[in-house]
Amino acid sequence: MALESIYRYLAESLTPEELLDSLTKAIATTFEADFVYFKIALTTDVAISSLWTQGAPFDETLLTAEPTESQIYKTLKNTPHAHLAQYNIQAIAILPIPHQGTGRGWLWVGTASTLPSKKKIQGVLPPLSLTLEMLTLQQQDRRHQRQTQLLADINQLIDAEQNTNKLLQRAIAAVSNCLKADQGIIGLLKYENPLQSRTDQTTCPIANLSVINKVESLPNQWMLQEYDVTRRAWLAAPDIWSVDNLDETFDINPLTSSFKSFLAAPLMGQRSSDSHGNTVLGLLIWAQRSPRFWQTHEQQLVQFVAHQLSTAMIHRQSLRQVQSLVEERTAQLKWSLDVQAKLGAKMRQQIQQLRQLNVLKDEFLSTMSHELNTPLATMKMAVKMLNQPGRSPEKQAVYLDILDKELIRESKLINDLLKLQHFESEQFSLKPQRLALDPMLKNVREEFNNRWNFLKGISLEINYSPENIAKKLQIETDEESLTNTLSELLVNAGKYSDHNTIVQLEVEYFAKSPAQIQMRLSNDGSGIAEDEQEHIFEKFRRGSGVTDQAIPGTGLGLALVKALVEQLEGSIEVSSVPNEGKESYHTCFTLTFPQSMVGLFKS
Repeated sequence: MALESIYRYLAESLTPEELLDSLTKAIATTFEADFVYFKIALTTDVAISSLWTQGAPFDETLLTAEPTESQIYKTLKNTPHAHLAQYNIQAIAILPIPHQGTGRGWLWVGTASTLPSKKKIQGVLPPLSLTLEMLTLQQQDRRHQRQTQLLADINQLIDAEQNTNKLLQRAIAAVSNCLKADQGIIGLLKYENPLQSRTDQTTCPIANLSVINKVESLPNQWMLQEYDVTRRAWLAAPDIWSVDNLDETFDINPLTSSFKSFLAAPLMGQRSSDSHGNTVLGLLIWAQRSPRFWQTHEQQLVQFVAHQLSTAMIHRQSLRQVQSLVEERTAQLKWSLDVQAKLGAKMRQQIQQLRQLNVLKDEFLSTMSHELNTPLATMKMAVKMLNQPGRSPEKQAVYLDILDKELIRESKLINDLLKLQHFESEQFSLKPQRLALDPMLKNVREEFNNRWNFLKGISLEINYSPENIAKKLQIETDEESLTNTLSELLVNAGKYSDHNTIVQLEVEYFAKSPAQIQMRLSNDGSGIAEDEQEHIFEKFRRGSGVTDQAIPGTGLGLALVKALVEQLEGSIEVSSVPNEGKESYHTCFTLTFPQSMVGLFKS
């Protein structure tokens, strides 16, 4: 009947503690015992027990003996258990529970009278052995589930956490919780001589160990060889190193003062054919404040976790190197593409310029052909007319005048080309002299008015600012170059001005440093398109539509003007804006000369 009740309890879904309590009471009832103590050690650090007493409970630490064979004492006098007599216990039976696994169990039965027979007492051992077997398997299953879940969590952490330090901190916390260790420590190594760390694994190198998770009573870093625990763990790499209980061979330091038992796993670097030649990246250390036996499955677990974390660290380091290389190559490729794009744009620009130059060349050839052939044709006609007999002296004088004008026109065109060539070859030389502006400008005005007032009703006005400076203003310059510059600009003003308008020449003196003189020549008439203003001073460049308007010119005049102005150390700018309410444009050429070329007559 007693065995049936014990087996019934085994069939019920009870917790280990509830099961031991039920079995203890059933055994006490069966044997009419005064106390029953049932203890099971599932592992070295996991044990459960149950104590049942008939009277007042007593200290169960008195029952800590773990015999390897049955001990039955019908009387306690002169036995190691005589002290139980104070609890009115006269006889005891101590039975080790047979078990083939790693678990261990003991049964104590005590009575104030007589014990049942040994055979009867041992009759309960089979179900108790089955209990021990069942609880041990349950413990192993729970341990396996915890470890499986831990490894799954570690793998998930490796995938989710990109920060290596945070990954290590979260991983060692999870392992510490699974092992029920008092403290987990992460130490990363920085070697003074990295080559030694790879080639010599028999001598602890000079290296700094930095703790990346905060641990009370420990410094943030120390030298690897300074602490026996870290030194021995490094020397044991790549194997696991553990110590169950510190002895006198370990130095006293903050680590050994706080903890008595250690389990260390190395974080290994790149793998090679000789594993002992690998670099130790760091150490994962689990510490216990009291002595602890580190079981084989615990060592295997931390070794596997350390391997997973080491692999993750290596992969991330390799990934960073690959990403760095990819970024470098991408930057180089981007730079190459940018260069190619710029070269392509430059090439397209040059092609466009070549096309424009080709158009300019055609226009230039057409213009030059017209400008050269027209005077020649006129001179040919005049010569032919002169060769006809019977011409009167008056007619001959007319044709000779035509020949002279056309010759001058042809000569000017050739001279303009030669001057530009001289400017470009830097063979042109100036003859600077002190020149009074007002007389020179009056001559220019007179020449302009004589020609253009008759042809188009245009006149030139000259204004000075300040007004009283007209008689004093002088400039050190090449008179011929300055005169040619103004003449060429006035010729253009005459060509493009509307009939019966006034051309303005404003001369302004700026006395403040640096002193300058500015001449602004403006007229109203045909304008210069905005997109053509930046090209108007280029050789052979003429405004759009001038050929259609039959306005004579070669496109050399403004190029020559700019060259002359720059030779005189000045600058020239142009603006052309529509006149409000009119179809004409107000065009202004601004010439500016520096201080070195400007002066005033002394009083």
